[in-house]
Amino acid sequence: MGDQARGYRSSEIIIDEFRLTDKEALSNLIIPTMMIRNAPYMKKDRYSSIEELKEQPREIYLTSAYYKSNWYFKQSMDALGDMYKGKALLFSADYSLTLKHNIKTREQLIRARRQATADGWDMEYCN
Repeated sequence: MGDQARGYRSSEIIIDEFRLTDKEALSNLIIPTMMIRNAPYMKKDRYSSIEELKEQPREIYLTSAYYKSNWYFKQSMDALGDMYKGKALLFSADYSLTLKHNIKTREQLIRARRQATADGWDMEYCN
């Protein structure tokens, strides 16, 4: 990533495998690129001065569970606190969701369980 990300702007970012992301890259390269979305209707006089209509940039983080010692844990707990204030959403799901929506089969999960370590299974499938 590095300096190649400089100059780009975004009103929404999606970070997959958040716990594996380099904190410095996220804080110093990705987050600074965020800006509000300039929807065309906001240029009209009747909307331009209404603060509530300005769309905040959105950050979406996807990840598996991991150890509390990892830097992402504090940010996750901050998001949980923000959720109670109505400012964020925190969603967690386990392997049963993949069965219900036919994303994985029971056989796949049994095979994965046999191959995984106990911690690995808990972090990846039992969030």
